[in-house]
Amino acid sequence: MPARNLKTSLLTHQGRLEAACALGVETLGLLGVALPDPGDQAALGQAIGAAFGAYQQALGDREVASLRDLPPMTDPAQLALVNTLAVMIAAAFQANPNLMALAVLTAVRLPLLHGTAPVSPFIYALYGVTHHLATGDYERAYRFGQLALDLAARPEHVAARGGTKFVFAALVSPWARPPWEGYPHFEQQWSRPSMSAIR
Repeated sequence: MPARNLKTSLLTHQGRLEAACALGVETLGLLGVALPDPGDQAALGQAIGAAFGAYQQALGDREVASLRDLPPMTDPAQLALVNTLAVMIAAAFQANPNLMALAVLTAVRLPLLHGTAPVSPFIYALYGVTHHLATGDYERAYRFGQLALDLAARPEHVAARGGTKFVFAALVSPWARPPWEGYPHFEQQWSRPSMSAIR
């Protein structure tokens, strides 16, 4: 799958966002995860509702911070899946917000089942955005952002660090804290490896 994910990244950088999304969905299908057609917004909306409810049920009463203690993800198939979702998110963020939300909700549940992946901090930060948009619960969204930062500080998550800090500073923190609290993360994210390292 790395070659297909590289092609998705190249299409994204070329501004061919719909093609990147379509290729990402196709690759996910090869990995056994069927998402709706990216152009079918009604189907995407229904899938988002189901995925959001499933994640809340899976979390139950678990404290957000306790997700830091999940074991690492080691299954190659699951690593390929979460990496494919992460790569597609960059295009979907710009061109298809519903597809992005569904990709995030699909990816964020994987650690509960298979452990924490190298890209999981980025996914948790994006889930913070998704959570506050869906619920208006900015404090819980912020806790997911804090979880993302805590995990991103670990050496094994260095490839996701820059993207995580950007999402936290730009899209999570300002809803729950004064905006200047996020400024250091903007500055730090430029010195971190790119999410393009994820394949």
